[in-house]
This record gives sequence, structure tokens and C-alpha cells, in this order.
Amino acid sequence: MFSPDGKWLAYVSNATGVTEVFVRPFQGTGGPWQISSGGGTNPIVWSQTRREIYYSVFPNQIMVASYRVEGDSFQRDPPRLWSKTRFLLRGGRRSFDLHPDGNRFVMGVAPEVETTVKHDKLVMVFNFFDELRRLVPVKN
Repeated sequence: MFSPDGKWLAYVSNATGVTEVFVRPFQGTGGPWQISSGGGTNPIVWSQTRREIYYSVFPNQIMVASYRVEGDSFQRDPPRLWSKTRFLLRGGRRSFDLHPDGNRFVMGVAPEVETTVKHDKLVMVFNFFDELRRLVPVKN
């Protein structure tokens, strides 16, 4: 994933023997700098509003590391757990994303307790905003 300014590239590698998140300049030399510690996987998300980078760890939780750029060097603070909430994996697709305000994520939340109940129903809502206006009319 490219940084918001396009100067840095975050990626996952198992060069250390463990899958970790790294950052290196998109062009030029330097790095790589390891972002994760103790493992890290995709998806990787850069904040648009803060100098933070997010990534996932087992068991499907989101980690965040603040960073700063000093010259041609990329420095990160120790990563920390963003939330204890676990997200659902979505079959090779990005399982979460950061809202542009940098404060909220969208994700499918994993159930607290595993269940054997079969989920075989899908509800599609077309014309969502029309339906929302019908259900919650705005009073002028």
C-alpha cells in the first residue's frame, strides 16, 4: 500500500522467518524498516489524517503504529492494539478499512462465541437512501 503522499510503500514479507509489515521508500534507497513486531499481515492501511499505519495480526485484530519521517529515515513508535474487537476474514479480500476521518473503521465483527448455527440468509437493500428516508423521515 502506498502512503498518502506516495513516497512510501508498506508491504508484508517473511524475510525474517515470520510474516511482518515493512516500509521502504517507493523510489530511492533506504530501508526497509520493520513496522510490526511479533507478526503482521494484510491488509495495511495508512491514515489520511494522522501519521499512523494499521495492519492486522492473528487472531484478526487491528494494530496501529505511529510514525515520523526524519530526512530519508522512517521511524515508528512501538505498535499497539487498536481494539480488542476481532474482525471477520473476507476470503482474500480486504477485511477492514479506515474512514477518511481517521477515527473509525468499517469491518465485519467476529462473534464473541463460535456458533454452529447455519447462516444461509442474505438481505439486499436497493435504493438504500430512499428506504432510509421512508423509515426515518426528516422533519423540517
